[in-house]
Amino acid sequence: MTRFTTGFSDAAQMASRYLVEQVNGMRRSQTFGLDSELREELGDVWSECQTDNWDGYKALPVSQDTLQQVYELLEELPDDFPAPSLSADPDGALALEWYTSKDRQISVSIIDGEIHYAAKLGSERHHGNYLLVDGWPKSLFSLIQKIAGR
Repeated sequence: MTRFTTGFSDAAQMASRYLVEQVNGMRRSQTFGLDSELREELGDVWSECQTDNWDGYKALPVSQDTLQQVYELLEELPDDFPAPSLSADPDGALALEWYTSKDRQISVSIIDGEIHYAAKLGSERHHGNYLLVDGWPKSLFSLIQKIAGR
């Protein structure tokens, strides 16, 4: 939690909580939230793949629930974090990719409450899946940070 005061009184703690709530509210807003270019890219990707057969090869549509889950995950990224490339997969997933070099890359696919990923970090290979319960799984986010050079 971000602290806005070093005070210890009840009033100081209440003021700090209020300011944190206001900042978090602004981050969730259209104006101050998810970077507008990334939000627009996510909207463009979703608008192109929300119907059956969007790719001409029988691709499944991306659900609105999947779109919302990806939006919420993107909202959790720190403001100065590198933006991923966004795309849709034929199985109805939305994919996020961070590519630093041919030896440092990760692809994360989100579909209906599940996260699937594959990564290359030098000679290491990582892959797996998680149920999307409460934001980014810590171990996956740590891997994304390493690959993104954070």
